[in-house]
Amino acid sequence: MGEIKSIENSEIGNQNQVILHIYDVPEANNYIKMLTPGLGVYHTGVQVIDKEYSFGGHQKNFSGIFVTPPKDTRSLSVNETFKYKESKLIGYTKLSEEEIQDIVKEMGTKQFRGIDYNLIRNNCNHFSDAFCKKLCGKSIPQWINQLVKIVAQYPWLEQRIPKEYITPKRLEEDVKNKSNKTK
Repeated sequence: MGEIKSIENSEIGNQNQVILHIYDVPEANNYIKMLTPGLGVYHTGVQVIDKEYSFGGHQKNFSGIFVTPPKDTRSLSVNETFKYKESKLIGYTKLSEEEIQDIVKEMGTKQFRGIDYNLIRNNCNHFSDAFCKKLCGKSIPQWINQLVKIVAQYPWLEQRIPKEYITPKRLEEDVKNKSNKTK
């Protein structure tokens, strides 16, 4: 799939583009790329119908899926943890916004609850891949999660991951709001 330089019309006929936004994690990648060029740590989100859907972790038993404006890095972190890298057109979907919301709700109550997040086995890229498959039947590029497959051999590394890599700013706000409503 090619890089998207400009997205002016996200709807073609009765189909909407399914776009993968890829974010670099510069603090981690500065070291990783010195040691292993071509590998890196990436955050991803899927844009469909002018919303970007992502997944992050928290300690609650409800959805870890959150929505941001497309390519809004300020919604992801307070200290520039994530830097926009590129976008890839994955495919097209004929699903309505209501059908998409139903998919998000179902995914958020099953495999992608906040407590299900695991940087190695169930991260934002796993969510993006599963969501793209449901929307248009296509996977995200394999290189995006390649480093995770390698790191999975060394579980102790996960303990050294900063909290902001696991719980993005926007998701932290959603969790606080939802927790306050249940009190």
